[in-house]
Amino acid sequence: RGFGGWEERRRDHTQEAATMSNFDDLSRGENRDDTGLLRSNRREVPLKPVLLALFLFTIGIIMLSLAAAVTTGALNAAYWWPGQKWTSVATAFFVIGSLAFVPGAYSSWIAYASWRGYPGYSFDQIPHVQ
Repeated sequence: RGFGGWEERRRDHTQEAATMSNFDDLSRGENRDDTGLLRSNRREVPLKPVLLALFLFTIGIIMLSLAAAVTTGALNAAYWWPGQKWTSVATAFFVIGSLAFVPGAYSSWIAYASWRGYPGYSFDQIPHVQ
């Protein structure tokens, strides 16, 4: 067996080195097919689900911002929505904004991570739109 598997590691390294491409091939002028190296490993980006995710994310941010503006008084609810209390307007913006922001942010993150090639993320994880 030798020194803790030293011979086996040496044999594996030798086999690995034999399978690697040799840079001398280029200097000898041998033709090699390198088109596989130039192809991208990324899949086509599914446009509809990604656009829907970005739309929901944007609408969610806008609605949550409006809810915060009404709550803090930066946006006068009595002027823009006469007859409504500011709490009901802020609650409506908050609920609709949350319903749009959560799935939009989740799907946008999956789209970004799969576009960047992070391990464990794929465009298949985004719900598809018919």
